Amino acid sequence: MNALTRSALITWWFEQNTTVLRKISSRYLPARLAHALHTIQTRYAIPTVVIAPATGNLTLLPQTPGEPPRHAPATPDGMTHLASLCANRQPALRAWRDRRQNSLSIRVVFPDLPILQRVIRLPAAVAGEAVSLISYQMDRVVPFPAEETVWGLTPLPSEHPAEAEFLLSVAPLAPLAPWLDAFKAAHLTPVCFANQTSHSTVSLPLAEHGLSKKTSGQTALLIALALGVVLSAPFIWQSVMEYRLAGQLEELQPSRLVADKLRNRIDALTSASTLLNREIQRVGSPLTLLSNLTKSLPDTTFLESLSLKQGQVTLEGQSKEAARLISLLEHDKTMRDPKFVGPLLRLPDGRGESFTLHGTVSN
Repeated sequence: MNALTRSALITWWFEQNTTVLRKISSRYLPARLAHALHTIQTRYAIPTVVIAPATGNLTLLPQTPGEPPRHAPATPDGMTHLASLCANRQPALRAWRDRRQNSLSIRVVFPDLPILQRVIRLPAAVAGEAVSLISYQMDRVVPFPAEETVWGLTPLPSEHPAEAEFLLSVAPLAPLAPWLDAFKAAHLTPVCFANQTSHSTVSLPLAEHGLSKKTSGQTALLIALALGVVLSAPFIWQSVMEYRLAGQLEELQPSRLVADKLRNRIDALTSASTLLNREIQRVGSPLTLLSNLTKSLPDTTFLESLSLKQGQVTLEGQSKEAARLISLLEHDKTMRDPKFVGPLLRLPDGRGESFTLHGTVSN
């Protein structure tokens, strides 16, 4: 797994667990503790900067309800002032940034930025090389040249274990290129672009953005503690949900018993039809036999009785061509091993002969 895929996966994981923590804090934690947790999340959230292309100004959105938005021009001095405003919101990160001369991550809102999104499916075995595979086939995936676009991947949960799904977001590079250079000069690293300030809007996580490779001992300890809390939160939430589901299943137990009784009655009603169809396939259908006999027997032949039992057929009737009946039945494969039972009896007035014929159904 390369740095991009790992960073995108970590970002997605933290976003999912932040949602779980917010639900747990609002339902199960005291109001004061929930407010404190919300304050911490708000304080250390990534700053959001809105670009006004028409005026060339930048706006740093407030993180708390009582805080006013901060404005800065898109000049070198204005970008530097914007970077200091972003760092002032996080004093710990400000000292760490000044010491290591690393960039500060920001979210950027570019109004009316066209963002194309589509789901990409790859084999799970090559999920770690998703960035290189998709960049190699970018011309086939989207109808734009790769060098004229800015794109990023977001991992998605897949229903198939053998496949990995990613949400590919693509935007044109031309309107973003000067802003990317300006942010880089001010030591600000955009981690994603959006076209609206709403939280539910479409966003584009950048394919490349700077991440700290090394952390101090204190930072590593804080990250380990936060990671432990975040990792344990889903299991706590899962236990609560399992307890609720167990109660709901207990309430649905009488309905399940009624459904089982109805299913047994349906099976009993359909088993007779299944048995009849199985017997028809084994010994043959009487209607099919009558149809075949009608086609095989000549018009001068009349049947007086027909008996079908366990695949054995007995025909009784009159015919002016009784001697030809066996050859006709064998030729059309209507019956197997047809033969007369007893002698043929000649009828008066030239009506032909009376016969009794026995054979087996040709199923």
